[in-house]
Amino acid sequence: MNIKDLLYYNGFGGFEKESLSYVIDTEESTTPVPWSHMLANENFGTIVTSDGGGYTWHGNARENKITTWANDIVTNKIAERLYIKVNEKRISCMPRDNLQSYKIKFGFGFAEYVFENEEIVSILTIYVPKNRKEKIYSLRLKNKQERVAKTNVTFCVEPVLGVNREYTKKHLNFRKISRGVKVKNSYRELYRDDIVVVDSEDECLKTIKNKKVFLKVKRNLLPDEEENINFRIGIKEEKDEIFSIDAEKDLEEIKNFWNDEFGKIKVTTPLESLNVMMNGWLHYQTLISRLWGRTSFYQAGGAFGFRDQLQDVLMFIYLKPERAKKQILYHAQHQFKEGDVQHWWHPENNKGIRSRYTDDLLWLPYVTCKYVEVTGDNTILDEEIPYLDAEILKENEKERYCDTKSTNEKENLFMHLVRAINKSMNFGENGIPSIGSGDWNDGMNAIEGQSVWLGFFMIEVLNKFLKVCKEKCKEEQIIKYQNTIDKLTMVLNDVAWDGKWYKRAFFKDGTPLGSKENDECKIDGISQSWAVISGAGDKEKVAQAMESLDKNLVDRENMIIKLLTPAFSKATPSPGYIKAYIEGVRENGGQYTHGAIWAMIASAILKNKNRTYEYYKILNPVEHARTKDAVFKYKVEPYVIAADIYSAAGMIGRGGWTWYTGSSSWFYIATLEYLLGIKREGKYISFDPIIPDEWEQFEVTLNEGKTSLFITVYNRAESKNDDIKIYCNNQKITGNKILVNTEISQKIDIIL
Repeated sequence: MNIKDLLYYNGFGGFEKESLSYVIDTEESTTPVPWSHMLANENFGTIVTSDGGGYTWHGNARENKITTWANDIVTNKIAERLYIKVNEKRISCMPRDNLQSYKIKFGFGFAEYVFENEEIVSILTIYVPKNRKEKIYSLRLKNKQERVAKTNVTFCVEPVLGVNREYTKKHLNFRKISRGVKVKNSYRELYRDDIVVVDSEDECLKTIKNKKVFLKVKRNLLPDEEENINFRIGIKEEKDEIFSIDAEKDLEEIKNFWNDEFGKIKVTTPLESLNVMMNGWLHYQTLISRLWGRTSFYQAGGAFGFRDQLQDVLMFIYLKPERAKKQILYHAQHQFKEGDVQHWWHPENNKGIRSRYTDDLLWLPYVTCKYVEVTGDNTILDEEIPYLDAEILKENEKERYCDTKSTNEKENLFMHLVRAINKSMNFGENGIPSIGSGDWNDGMNAIEGQSVWLGFFMIEVLNKFLKVCKEKCKEEQIIKYQNTIDKLTMVLNDVAWDGKWYKRAFFKDGTPLGSKENDECKIDGISQSWAVISGAGDKEKVAQAMESLDKNLVDRENMIIKLLTPAFSKATPSPGYIKAYIEGVRENGGQYTHGAIWAMIASAILKNKNRTYEYYKILNPVEHARTKDAVFKYKVEPYVIAADIYSAAGMIGRGGWTWYTGSSSWFYIATLEYLLGIKREGKYISFDPIIPDEWEQFEVTLNEGKTSLFITVYNRAESKNDDIKIYCNNQKITGNKILVNTEISQKIDIIL
């Protein structure tokens, strides 16, 4: 395939049209920063990069690194190397030591590095098997010469077996086995029984030097002869069998797994970048990085965040509802009986942070109610779940890292939601919810006053809760929650209104934040967006607020939707550690993509179709890297969404960290439900597309077991009639929703 035939080829790479794999060609130049790819199953994973870097982990990507994680875009220290000597000439199998012409393919579940010169062809495929705790290096060599090629293949690994090699290496114990080396570290709290094996399918020379493992395999290749050589980094099971694999079978199993994962919903629109993201990459990013690995090139976290992984499963309510249900029930086990929750924790021992962050606990009812709304499965509310037990925070404590234990007492999930909601109902003198030690923006941890955004979010949570749980709520509960909604709605449209937009918060002394009175952070985007999303903002005010957001926070030239502006620098009183970020970086005045997506959703709710589409393209990473110049500006990977984009002088338009961001799941929901306008409501699907005038039509296929819904939306932009026309199997229906038939497939035609 000609590299320039790839979708969105930009001088560095592009997408294969059928597989959607991203192909990189280093012939002209290397990527501006290392472009990474992740391969994992639920227990084991690895990161690889376009220049051969990355690392491997088992179980916990922070606590149990097998090889070294290096968060350095300049040196990108290499912990695993594979190179060959051909007639005494050394060649790296990955583009690190000899930056020549490599073809790199990052596909779903595998990475491939191809190098070719006048002597040899080297094709290295790296993958993590679907159900095994190991990483495979499968190398295929072909001799291009008319003479025998004497090859010596060397595999070098720097083990860690813990958090940091500088600390662990003195505790590493090495033992040679028949075709490799076993490594163990018994001097640690977690994973002390792990035995890591570095081995080969072939007889090899084994060397241990400077606490590094070297395996050497010699092969003599006849002219045109091809040979396969396989290496492994893995967790040794009890059996001491010789390492042997069928790479072709493994890769077929991986391919089938991802085909099944991506098979529920398929989208075909005039915008190929949308199709690329919706038909694979957003799904892959969220599952691999956020739920399984909980890591990236830029952050080796390993822990679960209460609000984080709950929001990550929003997309799976549509795609794999059983996965979303499992995650909801798991998170409910990390709630204290008092109603508050762990901010984050490590799953091996449930050690984590008990904090006063005020939005964390509300994401449990939000996501649960969303699950019930979409799936119609309200039996989840009856699931019996224990609580965590730990010492309550003292009055002067904002947070504590501590041990916990599960209670013997269990309550159903419904009561967990009630406890979360009731715990959150702390209001300041002006009637706006207390911010505690921070809300969604952790960096605003010194405000100690009230959060306007939290008020709008609380209204949305209560509205969802009342819709889902009326059968279980007592009358006094319903009255209490409805009164809270009414009071909050009134005060937010009064006290929190700043004339042209909604304020963001109030300090303890009543000083506003996100107000025209402020020199820094005059306007914050998420208050405006959630005034719309919650439905609580006055009609005229939300229209003005979103115009203010567009005018002050959207930089079309540089494709940025800022979180707030101006950035914090010298502001007093201080809002918190957000000021420690460089002005225009991350939350401090850059685009924080998670919040920017909410601006797109709000625009769709207001029926501003062309602006919604414009925001969509600003948010789509593929659109940031359409040309070589654009790549040098954006720098990071174009196939996964970035957590943030800088607005700082000298770095404007540059992507921050990628892969490990809650933006990926929200971007899927924003696209499916709000741009394409397809929402599942139990047994029904409703339609309300907000597509641009330039689209003539788009198609969506929803597979429901053995049946399918084939949806085609026709756009009649010139029509003056606002009524949507829907035909099911050529029969016109009333309203904008249909009952899903699980017995026969349905052809849905929608005329806008």
